[in-house]
Parts: sequence; C-alpha cells; structure tokens
Amino acid sequence: MTVPLLRKHGFSIKDCISHANPLSLPVALCATITYTINGWGKIPVSGFLGYISLTTLAILIVTGGVGISISQRNLPKIADGWHARLYVLLLIAVLVAMLS
Repeated sequence: MTVPLLRKHGFSIKDCISHANPLSLPVALCATITYTINGWGKIPVSGFLGYISLTTLAILIVTGGVGISISQRNLPKIADGWHARLYVLLLIAVLVAMLS
C-alpha cells in the first residue's frame, strides 16, 4: 500500500519503491521468527529451521542479490511510466502465484 500512496502524492516510482522496501524488513523478520518458533520440531527432516527450508532460504538470498545487482544497472534506463506498469504486472504475477 505504500507504493500506491506515494505515487498518488506525486513521487516517482523509483522513489516509491526505494521508500517502501525498508518496510519489508520488519515484516520479514517477524514472519521468520514466527515460522521458526511455531514449526520448531514439527518437521523431522534435516535442513529446516522450524517451517523454514534452509535450501530455499539460500536460493532466495542468492537470487535476490543477483536481482538487485541487475536492477541497479538497468532500472535507471527505464522510463517512470513503464516502471510503474511493470511494478503492477509484478504484483499481479505474485497474486496469481499465490492463488494457484
């Protein structure tokens, strides 16, 4: 909700996303702690920390780092209007993935 709110007040999409991203960290940390505590000892397979798969965690960290480095080089070349449209398409893709 942060990005649409900031867009409505005239910020560029680049500024909106860069301001919204730090808000993801506290949410992710709370979810990680909750999934670790609630799932502690419930999955008997090794490679899990509570409900968190350590393999998946490692893959997400590596691919996230690659995505950040690619974005830093290429996003300044994308016009603000296109960036905003691509952001909406990304949100729709996430919604579809979550519903399927």
